[in-house]
Amino acid sequence: MLLVFGVIAGSLRAQNGNPLDIPAEWAEKYPGIKRSAELKNKPRLERRDHPPYPDELRQRGIKGVVRVAVVISPKGKVEEVRVIEADHPDLVDLAVSSIHASRFTAGRENGRAIYSQLATRVNVGGNDEYEVAPKVRSQVKPEYPYYLRRAGLSGRVKVEFIVNTEGRVEAAYAVETSHPAFR
Repeated sequence: MLLVFGVIAGSLRAQNGNPLDIPAEWAEKYPGIKRSAELKNKPRLERRDHPPYPDELRQRGIKGVVRVAVVISPKGKVEEVRVIEADHPDLVDLAVSSIHASRFTAGRENGRAIYSQLATRVNVGGNDEYEVAPKVRSQVKPEYPYYLRRAGLSGRVKVEFIVNTEGRVEAAYAVETSHPAFR
């Protein structure tokens, strides 16, 4: 189910309150639902499928970002999608299709998979259309927590991240770790 909450100056936005608050209808329909920000073990994107970018949109130069809130079931299935904001209304259906075709791991609370709401963004039409591939300008060495070093733990962490148009990392997620302590 797609809920779009009004058009304001060309973008789609929730009209009342914080757009990331869990809507009352979701709280009723999905008992115990939590925002991913409230969970230690957050839902994670495992795979996102991008539907084909239509030639019509490409020819019109329409591309951009759609921000959505998604209900993830305890089995990792996308139950519902709510559009928070879109750079262009013609991108909404593609973004929602992409989210519905994606696979997630469920959020967990006290070791139990639960319904959770995840806020994410979908880039439509710009993912692999770089004229010049992005290059790393700087890199920060990760801090290795003392308690892990003292315990003799070492391992690997695979991180996925979003780089904004200014070249700054906007969000980073540990998608794979060799040990749970590295989440």
